[in-house]
Amino acid sequence: MSNPQVTFPAYFAPANAVAFANPDSSAQVVSAVTPMPVAVTGATPPGSNLIGMVQPSYLAPAAWASPGTAQDMRAYSSVTVVVTTAPSAAYTPQWSPDGASWYAASGLDLNFNTLTSIATPFTGAVTFQGGGYVRLTGGTGGVFQLSAGQ
Repeated sequence: MSNPQVTFPAYFAPANAVAFANPDSSAQVVSAVTPMPVAVTGATPPGSNLIGMVQPSYLAPAAWASPGTAQDMRAYSSVTVVVTTAPSAAYTPQWSPDGASWYAASGLDLNFNTLTSIATPFTGAVTFQGGGYVRLTGGTGGVFQLSAGQ
């Protein structure tokens, strides 16, 4: 039995139709009776992890007493600075790929506003790019926590 031709707009295929090509170029619909043929070669034994165990990578929030001191965040894709007490003078966030060359950084607060400095009266969380070193420069006062994640 040949398979019906599917064309537009006269005919349609159900949204959940899945099929594979038989050796004679006809289509075979996948079902419980005719599952998709799969050949697995070089695989690990059944019941083992095919891609290995995935461990979450994060840095739990911790006090950041010296925000002017660079923190190595190369292992994390994002860095979050939580400002619990607003600074008396504005800090400028900086990012470095190597700890030597520094660039101005901008971050996003919880309302997705872009921040290029952390100044009074701001308190809350700001997320920055990870994958390098981070620091806050030029400011005074304030209480900060630093965390990071993948």
